[in-house]
Amino acid sequence: LYSTCSLSKEEGERRIRDFIKKNQNYEILPIKLKGAERSSTKEGFIRVLPQHFSDFFGADGFFIATLQRKN
Repeated sequence: LYSTCSLSKEEGERRIRDFIKKNQNYEILPIKLKGAERSSTKEGFIRVLPQHFSDFFGADGFFIATLQRKN
């Protein structure tokens, strides 16, 4: 599990893509979280932006990815 409270794609999506390129024995394990559809990316990451939870007084931005070692 990789998580950061940054809104920067350099610290989220790009860091994971770079890791996968350098560590080909890992793969992205898509996150399927009920109720988080608007925060899910096509790659299976969770990317929360402050406006995603405006109806609940907002939220800080953050990024979550899960990785799994290949057999």
